Order: sequence, then C-alpha cells, then structure tokens
Amino acid sequence: MRESALFNSERLHLALLVICGFPAVVLIFEIVVRVAGEADADGQFTCLGYELPPYALPFKRIRPIFEAYFNNPDETVFIPDPATGWIHRPDTINHDGMFTVNGISIRSRRE
Repeated sequence: MRESALFNSERLHLALLVICGFPAVVLIFEIVVRVAGEADADGQFTCLGYELPPYALPFKRIRPIFEAYFNNPDETVFIPDPATGWIHRPDTINHDGMFTVNGISIRSRRE
C-alpha cells in the first residue's frame, strides 16, 4: 500500500508540473516573441525576419503606387477591361522602354 500511495503522490506532482508548467512556458514564449518582434506601418508583425499570421495587407506601401497610377493616366500601361480584368493600353511604350504595345493592345512594335 505504501508504494501505491507514493506512486500516486509522484503522479500528482507530475500532473501539477505539467498543468502549471505548460502555461508558464507558453507565457514566456509569448513575451519573448513580443519583445523580439516589431510591427510595420500596415500592422504586420515580424519576429526575427519571419512574418507571423494574421497577415496584414500592405495598404500603406501600395497606396502611392495606386495614386501614381490614377493621377497619371497617360503614363499607365494597363487599363481596366470588363472581359479580362486588365489589358495593355493601345499605342503605349512602357516607361522603362522594355516593351511597346500596338494599336490593338498586343505587345508588338508593328500593327
């Protein structure tokens, strides 16, 4: 009987250690991640170079790109198209000169 009481006592101590220890380890890990990590302007949290979920859309980073697109319609290469979503603007040359688009919106130097 004495051995079974000792065995139950050890089992109880192990159970208490697991029940109290696991939340303590998780709490310590959470504190380390929050101290080592940082959030960018869009709210995306990064820790040690890894982006952690939930992922945030980069609205503040892409806003200037969209503003430049809508404020300079003559320089845009793509225009909205109801059938395909986007098409090349007819008779345009990419601002980098990498490709040209002819009058029927095909990437070509000839009609």
